[in-house]
Amino acid sequence: MHLDYRLNRLTAEKAGQRDQVREEAGGLLGIASDLKFHFSSGTGAKVNTSSVITNFLFSEKLKMDIGIIKILLFGVSSGFLWYVSRASLRVVRSHGFYRFFAWEMILALTLVNSGMWFTHPLSFRQIISWIFLILSLLLLWNGLSMIRSMGQSNEQRQDATLLAFEKTSVLVTSGIYRYIRHPLYGSLLFLAWGIFLKDVTWLSVSLVAVASICLALTGRADEAECIQHFGQSYEEYMSRTKMFIPFLF
Repeated sequence: MHLDYRLNRLTAEKAGQRDQVREEAGGLLGIASDLKFHFSSGTGAKVNTSSVITNFLFSEKLKMDIGIIKILLFGVSSGFLWYVSRASLRVVRSHGFYRFFAWEMILALTLVNSGMWFTHPLSFRQIISWIFLILSLLLLWNGLSMIRSMGQSNEQRQDATLLAFEKTSVLVTSGIYRYIRHPLYGSLLFLAWGIFLKDVTWLSVSLVAVASICLALTGRADEAECIQHFGQSYEEYMSRTKMFIPFLF
């Protein structure tokens, strides 16, 4: 009787082990089925594990390559901006000093949001973004046109921090300059906010905020330089115009 009891107990244990093995095997089959469902083409094709891994590694490598390209573009573009601004960077608090850092922030913002320019093209945020970018181009075109046609650039003007087209001998107060004093910096401001709206993240918020502050400092420094050069006529001009945005700011 004791022997029969032992045999029955062993038989029950073996049966329990078989049930446990079946459950584990069923779990593994379920996982395999889930993988097939998620990675198959939807036409009943079987999963090729090696191809899944290869595609994953390729996508990660592609992301890394794009990141490296962005870093290289930032480095090369920054080198060019430094070369253009090299004289201004020697004079702290000149308008070109602050403008260099505004350019850098806008450049970084452009590269950070480069993959989001055409996502959800009809969304409210994208529409406002494109409006800002168009306004940026209009301000740039009108501002440069008025300076070149009416500013009477004078190469004899002794100020190493000024770019060639900035060495004006006549105060321009017509066209867009009738309403705002800094259409070119206003163009950069609209550019920065237009790019920012492509993808609103904490990083893009930080970049556009610093760019905006740098542009405000650029405008203030430029005004101090213009007062020094044009005198009271520029102060009177300041009293009837806004800084960047007509009738507002």
